Amino acid sequence: MSSTLSGEEVGKLARALARAAPEPHVVSASDLEATVAEMARRARTAWPDLRVDLAAFFAHVGTHWPDGGTRTAASVAAGLAGLEVEDLYLAFACTQDDTRALRAFERELEGELRAAFAKLRIEPARRDDARQQLWEKLFVGAPRPRILDYSGRSRLKFWFRVTVLRALLDDVRSQKRSRERPDEDLLLGAASSEPNPEIEHLKRLYRKQFNTAFEEAVNALRPEDRNVLRCSYAQRMTIDEIAAAFGIHRATAARRVNSARDNLLGETRRLLSQQLALSSRDLDSMFRLIESRLDISVGRLLATVALFAALALTAAGCHGPPVGPPLDAGAGQAGTSGVAGNTGTGGTGGAAGTTGAAGVTGAGGRGGAAGSVAGAGGNGGTAGGAGTTGIAGRGGTTGSAGRGGSGGAGGSGCATQMTPTASFYRGPYGPAENESTSKRYYWVEQTTPLAKIHYVTGDAPTPTAIKHMFEFDASGPASWKFAASEQLVAAMWGLDKKIAIYGPDDTSTQLGGTVTLGVAYGMTVYGDVVFYSRDPMGANPTPGIYQWSPATEPEASLFASYTALGGDWTIGHILRATPTKLLLCDTTDVRVVDRATKTPVLLLFDNPGNKTVVDIRPARPRTLEAGVLVSLDDSTYFETGRDYYVDLSRVGAAPVDLAAKADALAGASACGTAARYNGAGVLFNRRYVYEGNAGLFAADVDASGNLSNLVRLTAIPLRHPEVTGDGDLFAGWVFNVSQWDYYRVGRL
Repeated sequence: MSSTLSGEEVGKLARALARAAPEPHVVSASDLEATVAEMARRARTAWPDLRVDLAAFFAHVGTHWPDGGTRTAASVAAGLAGLEVEDLYLAFACTQDDTRALRAFERELEGELRAAFAKLRIEPARRDDARQQLWEKLFVGAPRPRILDYSGRSRLKFWFRVTVLRALLDDVRSQKRSRERPDEDLLLGAASSEPNPEIEHLKRLYRKQFNTAFEEAVNALRPEDRNVLRCSYAQRMTIDEIAAAFGIHRATAARRVNSARDNLLGETRRLLSQQLALSSRDLDSMFRLIESRLDISVGRLLATVALFAALALTAAGCHGPPVGPPLDAGAGQAGTSGVAGNTGTGGTGGAAGTTGAAGVTGAGGRGGAAGSVAGAGGNGGTAGGAGTTGIAGRGGTTGSAGRGGSGGAGGSGCATQMTPTASFYRGPYGPAENESTSKRYYWVEQTTPLAKIHYVTGDAPTPTAIKHMFEFDASGPASWKFAASEQLVAAMWGLDKKIAIYGPDDTSTQLGGTVTLGVAYGMTVYGDVVFYSRDPMGANPTPGIYQWSPATEPEASLFASYTALGGDWTIGHILRATPTKLLLCDTTDVRVVDRATKTPVLLLFDNPGNKTVVDIRPARPRTLEAGVLVSLDDSTYFETGRDYYVDLSRVGAAPVDLAAKADALAGASACGTAARYNGAGVLFNRRYVYEGNAGLFAADVDASGNLSNLVRLTAIPLRHPEVTGDGDLFAGWVFNVSQWDYYRVGRL
């Protein structure tokens, strides 16, 4: 079938589009003809075997008319041109009884469905029924097929991912409601089946004050903290359900629940201390009781202490931020493959038989007239075709043009640099956390109820070379932390925040014994020192950041109090260390302090919005004092967040949005949409490796956060990259619905 339409056909399609638009009088059909012709060409080129009534298709496109005040022909045309028309065409074809379209849809999106089954741990016996129910909703649902809600404003796979997870989560919830938990005791508001004299005394004296302080503390929480508490306590969702609803890993979900609960309890305690003339001992006694029953009391209090307005509880249940933007809102993202590289602007070349001058930046050299020397080549592309006497240089996304030769057409500008072969480990889950040292890759595999720490050496990992270290209890809603260095591996876990530290090897013994910290937050390791934040009740020991070298010190010592650091307990939620600095995060901003002088405390990352910081990753090798990645929660990028760049050499400079920088660089490269940002990355020296739409990509990053020299590392859509100090790159991907493959990708 020809993809070329006559002028009369294009006019007919433009009229169908204009008639279906909400305001067809704003832009005339003739204004749309060029855009319609290009959209039709793109759609039929992508899916030449599908049989679709184009007039009906463009009438459907009209129902998703660009909004946002598009009142000119140019702005409407730009909005239509920005649609993912290839995906929109396929989705519409699936409603036209075209079995080829349905097969193509399933082929393209089967991986997303399997990943959703794995994320929510849908039992294999239920998957066929779940698939059938989902397909019915998408393609034959009443009053109209759900697939028609897809507007083309984002990639179809992103919209499908959100839709699948929401549908499966609704099913999980309905099953959960059938096995409701028994009614539970309320610490300060209901009688217990086993009365506790201390609790009864607190009820009589302080019920009103406690409830008032609690309500004020809830109102003082950030919306995202209130939301995650609503999910966990009022809606009684499990950690896995929360992770699916927010599109994050279960470990991240657990950390958010725990952080929100800590914030709520800390603010309640502060308000009570202002209201009540209690001794520190009495206040500590009250809060020990509260903490011991926190999982019970918070859930019941959220349901009883007149907080429905504050928490915006509705019959709809837990919502927002959802797995992705509502339905398919937001900008389009990945293409499945990049376009071929364009010919570079080559050197003018020398006389016949001599070497031409070097070409300037481009995908492949165009060479001189009949030179005889092969092109030198840039980064990345495959070899170009032969010139009249010379051979074209190897192309790259920004490689130098070849020297000499009249040159060929230039190589592909988006060729991969690394080809992972067999995975060295296949496990049931991806890495809940990962870390690296100069030669090792560590990862935590979270099962139930234990989290297991593994590592391999970076040069040539094999299944038999995997080392297994200690395990810790990761059950329940409490968050946990993991960190590793050349000398130590540490973990913190549980509601009572236990910490255990070992040497770096699988044969290492535990150092210092397991210590119960009580109320603690962030933890990190550098060299032979562990840093952690602690906020003990009664201010004994002093609330602040502690440091511990367990090989030489019997116990931890105070690094600096929260007061000395210019803040309170919130500044220690996330900790990271470099050779001379300690980074402190209150989940919104990141500060930095010199580890030796402990002053001054400077603002390193000034949050450009109100998104939560989910991770901080200094550059590798860990011996550097250079760039730092700060990932902000962003539902568009699900588990990993949106990367921003700051540099320790430019403290105080505004953070740079690396996702936007990567998208701009991708758009100007031969890789195109394949290289658009799709997930958080890692820094190796001045190289930024990140998850693109269709593989891992790398670009140079300078101290100001500018990206250049984009190359494609893999065509496999690997996730969670980490790199050792020697430059060995690790990542992974879903093998099937219940397994995850771990790869050593190559050496940077």
